[in-house]
Amino acid sequence: MTGGDLWESGILVGRDHLDKLRERSADAQQIMSKIKEIHSHRSGMQGEMFARTERILGL
Repeated sequence: MTGGDLWESGILVGRDHLDKLRERSADAQQIMSKIKEIHSHRSGMQGEMFARTERILGL
């Protein structure tokens, strides 16, 4: 392997990593939209549960 091969491999790994991060971000956004939709129709203990879930997910 040459330095160029290592560099190109690093770029490819970086792209895969970014793609995975984008997928996780998109999934998290979908989850949050569902939680917010449900949260607007809930109250009391259910609302607290969804708020706790938001904090745990860090969203």
